[in-house]
Amino acid sequence: MTTIQKLARWKQADEGWFRDLDNACFPKDSSFLNDEDYRWWVLYEGRTPVAYAGLKVVAWNGDQSRIKRVKFTRCGVLPEHRGKGYQQRLIRRRLAWCRRAGVSRVETYTSLDNAVSGSNLLRAGFTRRKKGDWYTYRLELQ
Repeated sequence: MTTIQKLARWKQADEGWFRDLDNACFPKDSSFLNDEDYRWWVLYEGRTPVAYAGLKVVAWNGDQSRIKRVKFTRCGVLPEHRGKGYQQRLIRRRLAWCRRAGVSRVETYTSLDNAVSGSNLLRAGFTRRKKGDWYTYRLELQ
């Protein structure tokens, strides 16, 4: 059984745990820096966790809120859990949260070679534009 949970606030003490996940999902990239503006979501195995460090996380992602806009940020699925629809579940959950919160626009981006994430975003209703070495995605919610 897998569960999605929004983490209230990422604590500085959780930085090492997050960096390990990031490095496992993106071994060729430099570690993504945590920022206090981000809201983090995790998809984990099992029931409600006692502490973040005890989670068996299989996928995670973050977002940044602006006035009536949200920017989806880094999203990772551990290699051994890919192909199970976890990224799609995280996208759908975050979009449902955005709708409830009255967000009017969601934006994100991917590298040009990230076809899986791009397909998942297009399937969720985002539109795509090429911008240099990136694709940018936008979804109007209202």
